[in-house]
Order: sequence, then C-alpha cells, then structure tokens
Amino acid sequence: MTGGKVHTVDTADTVAESIAITGGRITRVGTEDEISSLIGPNTRVIPLRGRSVLPGINDSHLHGVWLGQMWPALLMDQMAAGHHGGEPPARLETSQDRRGAILRTAELLASLGVTSYTEPGLGPGEDGGASGCFGSAALRDYADLAAE
Repeated sequence: MTGGKVHTVDTADTVAESIAITGGRITRVGTEDEISSLIGPNTRVIPLRGRSVLPGINDSHLHGVWLGQMWPALLMDQMAAGHHGGEPPARLETSQDRRGAILRTAELLASLGVTSYTEPGLGPGEDGGASGCFGSAALRDYADLAAE
C-alpha cells in the first residue's frame, strides 16, 4: 500500500507513507522509496490515494455466536422501534448453525473495520443454556474453524 498515511501507533506516533505485507504479516513500514524497492513482479500494489491505514481493532468482549444468531434483529434495535424482543430465536443445536452464526459475525465486524474479537465465557457451564451460543460446542466450533 502506497501513497497514504500509515499510522503505526508506536511510542513516537510515527506516520509513514507506505506499508509492505508478506504472507499476511507486515514486513516493512516507511517511505514510498523504501517500500518500492520491495515490489516484485507478483506484488499486488494498493494505491491509498491519500487514505489512511490503521492497526486492526479488537473488540475485547463480544459474544460472537450470539450476535451472529441474533443479527440483524438485535434487542436494542427492537426496543427502539417499540417492540419488546418478541420471540427469542431458536436454540443453536448443530455445529452448522453455530458456525453460520460465527461466520455472520465475522462478516459484520469486517464490514465495520473490526478485525478480531474475544469471545468470553464459553464452556461446560453453559452447555444447557437457552440459546446454545455459549457452551462447549461453540468453543469446539471456534477451534475447528480456526484450524480450517
């Protein structure tokens, strides 16, 4: 990515012009001249045209399976519209349903610029929960998706 502002958020609050990424990892940040020497015949160059690059944003407490199950019928949106929640969604019983909810959350967050999140409180204490969003099976689904 070249021709923009790369906010490093380091202790010096450095703002660079370009960034090089190799294999999904940042390999260099610097001026356009410093980065252009790394461009090869198979390099994808993204012109920033003055736009900015920011580090990823992590939501440190997000119930992703639940959000993916509920989206877009979120409780606060329903209440703001004068409804009081209506019927709760069906319990997530299958791995396919839980994975679908996880992937919906990932797509939603990516569209908002959130690059990762921390799912709190999954485990056997929630295996009998009403939603099926917080038990051991959800934890296994996250691990399986990460492995894939």
